[in-house]
Amino acid sequence: MKKLLKLDFLKAGDLITIIFLNILSLIATYYYDTVSLWWLLVLINLVASFTIIIFINFSENKQGLIKTIRDWYWYPIILVVFKEVYFIIQALELTDKDRVLIYIDRLIFGTDPTHWFMKFSHPVLTEYLQICYSTFYFIILAAPLYAYIKKNYDEYFYSFYIILLGFYISYIGYILVPAIGPRFTLHDFYTLDTELPGLFLYKPLRLLINLGESIPPNTSIAALVAQRDCFPSGHTEMTLLAIYLSFKYKQKIKWILLIVGISLIIATVYLRYHYVIDVFAGAFAALLVIVIAQPISKLISRKP
Repeated sequence: MKKLLKLDFLKAGDLITIIFLNILSLIATYYYDTVSLWWLLVLINLVASFTIIIFINFSENKQGLIKTIRDWYWYPIILVVFKEVYFIIQALELTDKDRVLIYIDRLIFGTDPTHWFMKFSHPVLTEYLQICYSTFYFIILAAPLYAYIKKNYDEYFYSFYIILLGFYISYIGYILVPAIGPRFTLHDFYTLDTELPGLFLYKPLRLLINLGESIPPNTSIAALVAQRDCFPSGHTEMTLLAIYLSFKYKQKIKWILLIVGISLIIATVYLRYHYVIDVFAGAFAALLVIVIAQPISKLISRKP
């Protein structure tokens, strides 16, 4: 048992995941009178934390499928934690902050940027930007996967730590500043396909994105069930971090990531998923991650 609970094998990404799971448990416990089944959430997070520790100890020096699971479990856990944050926000019934974000955008630009973008809308441009926006989960995978294929494992584990830290910081932002975005507040969500049409893939891609944000087809009032995941723009933050990692490690894919990434960031506003202030906040969050990643890694793992 002593060997099973040894923490030396845990990377910074493993540790930051365990820490964040327990932060969510503390939030649920503090609001136990509001968060129904808070005890179940706490139990799940405790089990998940110990499972990570035990499995990583067990997988040390293993090869094959066990090693692959150990190295890549972080990728699906991003979505699991994302849904847990959604559950907490919905349970707390926090007031949406969209009015504040709209006010800031108007204060800066004198108008709503999503309306301004309509002057440039075109089905070809919409199709391209919708495809770029939908590549998000491939973009965040790109830098770690490239390092992994090249067997640069130090680069790989640091890259997945950066990605995880970025996601967890954005999740904190969602709790502190819940917002649903301009496609619900400044536009009619149900007329998006006719107001901003594409060519071939835009409809199925939007459907997939809606499903990921807890909006199944034919939802009568989508704004009630949608994820509060606007501020900061996680798409902006994580895309910038992916670009940063690809340039940091001089990966050959860096220019492709840069072009697609910039297009994706533009798409966040053009496609009405985000306010511009969300994008600014996402860029700041990315910079924050780059600055604090090393100190936090040293603090929690007692090694660089």
